[in-house]
Amino acid sequence: NFPISEAFQDQNYPVVIHVQDQYYVFWHDMRYYSPDRSIFGSRVTVTGVVLDTLGRELMRDRTEWLDAAFDGANFLVAFQDSC
Repeated sequence: NFPISEAFQDQNYPVVIHVQDQYYVFWHDMRYYSPDRSIFGSRVTVTGVVLDTLGRELMRDRTEWLDAAFDGANFLVAFQDSC
């Protein structure tokens, strides 16, 4: 076990995809201390080195569920907003 994100506030509901020699981790993140959840992502090597230690913000809105997929060439990160 090792942390992917140590940002202030809650980070939860991770989705992990393994592609070639890296893991891609996406999660809900509350670091901006608002009712809105952001979606962040980070790359992690197979040896456990977190390459994006702060994560990369992909979306900031009132997101609900989160999922991700890879088709061999493209990533798709899907989520539902609060509508």
